[in-house]
Amino acid sequence: MSHPLFQPWRMLWLVLLTALWTHQAAAQALTVEDDRGDLVVEFTLNYDDLSIRYRDHGVMTRLSSRLKDDKRKYYGPNGALVAEVKSKGDDFKLRADGLNGEIKVKGDIEKLKIVVNGDEKRPVKIKTKDDKLKVYRVSGETEIFIGQAQLSQDRKEIKVKDADKDERYRINDFRLSSAYGLLLDERILPEYRYILMAEILMRQ
Repeated sequence: MSHPLFQPWRMLWLVLLTALWTHQAAAQALTVEDDRGDLVVEFTLNYDDLSIRYRDHGVMTRLSSRLKDDKRKYYGPNGALVAEVKSKGDDFKLRADGLNGEIKVKGDIEKLKIVVNGDEKRPVKIKTKDDKLKVYRVSGETEIFIGQAQLSQDRKEIKVKDADKDERYRINDFRLSSAYGLLLDERILPEYRYILMAEILMRQ
């Protein structure tokens, strides 16, 4: 039987271990690879410390973020502001100096719409259908299928394919998220696309 004096120290040690485990469990790392197996982007998802690491012209670049109230700001390696995301419920919009306007994201995993620079007539839509996420480029009343995301047969990763059913990306995740459909939206520059993906992943 342990001495009574050791009991408080034992409890403190258990609390510290639990806190450490909880922090590690809360932070989730997701990687996206291309069809050759090369790293495209990596997300470290933590409510207080969300970061993105991606390949930019062969060089790995890291974006860090800071959350304050309903806004999250993203910074480049040199500390310069890259973009700001403002939330309104599950919807949000991204603003950046490199954009003429802003990018709006509306909806949920059942149906998500991405509008660039206020062009409501030509958004990209990502819809859940059965066990797949289908991605459409919209022009007026016409929806053009551009690809899909779905679980692999062993249900251990997500595969993203284009309209010709060619595999474009693989993700080490076993849950579908509209974020993965956004990989096919080439209207948006990669760094902004990855920020949008991170925000969607945090919500879904």
